[in-house]
Amino acid sequence: MNEQQFLADIDRKAKLIASYANSRFPAEAGNTALRFINGNFRAQGWQGKSFQQWSKSDKLKGSTLIKKGHLRAASYYVTTGAGSVTLRNTMPYAKAHNEGSYINAVQNVGAYTRKAHTRMQGGKLVKVRQSVVNSHTRRLSFKMPRRQFFPTATSPSPVLNNAITRNIKREFKQIFNNN
Repeated sequence: MNEQQFLADIDRKAKLIASYANSRFPAEAGNTALRFINGNFRAQGWQGKSFQQWSKSDKLKGSTLIKKGHLRAASYYVTTGAGSVTLRNTMPYAKAHNEGSYINAVQNVGAYTRKAHTRMQGGKLVKVRQSVVNSHTRRLSFKMPRRQFFPTATSPSPVLNNAITRNIKREFKQIFNNN
């Protein structure tokens, strides 16, 4: 290999790296991140420095954070520039679940008619009449536990970073070993 062939080879590899960084890397990194987020939902916990199991919800059955799957499906990535990707989730309650929060609110309840029901009275089932409930307000105050599923700048995941790094190393190895 003479000097011109060597320089042409270096130039070709530099163009392949630039092409990878600008076009293919953002999509590959975004898809890896989405697989990671879905994996957190499957595992029912956060895969950070160590695995952190989510606390169980008050629901009797089913998976924590998954009722219909809207929170899980709302995650997507956007390529924000050459070689960069931004993850997003469009659900308004995603941040509260991901970071945990304290809810303190007042809720207005409109007037409604409570349906008829039965109860035991003297060993017999007795039908109780419908009752009218007047409009009122009620105070909601509770702590929503942190159930992180999404990496943030303050709480990144080494597992996700290692997966993306492995993809980059594999691609670079392929570029440099290809003669």
